[in-house]
Amino acid sequence: NVTGSLAQANKTFTDLSSRFASAPFDIEVVAQGFTKLAAAGLDLDKTRKLTDALVNSVAAFGGTDQELQRAFLGFSQTIGKGVLSMEEFRQQIAEAVPIAAKLMASEAGMSVAEFSNAVAKGMISAEEAVRFFSDGAQKAVGNFAESLGFTIPGALARIKWAADWHKTRGYIVDDKRPHCRFTIPEQVIDRKNQ
Repeated sequence: NVTGSLAQANKTFTDLSSRFASAPFDIEVVAQGFTKLAAAGLDLDKTRKLTDALVNSVAAFGGTDQELQRAFLGFSQTIGKGVLSMEEFRQQIAEAVPIAAKLMASEAGMSVAEFSNAVAKGMISAEEAVRFFSDGAQKAVGNFAESLGFTIPGALARIKWAADWHKTRGYIVDDKRPHCRFTIPEQVIDRKNQ
């Protein structure tokens, strides 16, 4: 358990679910990506911030589950290596988020060419890459995925997510017994032992 406790894991998953229910991604993709980042060694606060940045930026550019997975993979590999390499930068992160190079270069105080050169020379640490992307994405796209809930497609995505969750009985296990929890805008329905 990368969050440290079962209670914290449930809280984290519930938080991700409620914030990104209207995003155009399968919540399992978001949860798995979060887990990969934390398992790679990123602390929980930075993992939350980077997850927010990835979900919001991929959603802002009309990305799919596969592109979001590619971005999570690129950053988890970067964190594992301790340095941003050209492979992760170009083939995973920048392909999933078309403005990633511009965002990261801007946050580093460099041109895109200078930033790419620094990446090629192994001069951008994983910690810097995470910070540059997270801060840049927050400035550029904010909470884009969360705001989708205020649109008709976003509302439909939220309803579909709640229906799918209920249909598949996505159990959350707590210390006492399993229960199914899903969210509908402005209310939480908790079905114990069903």
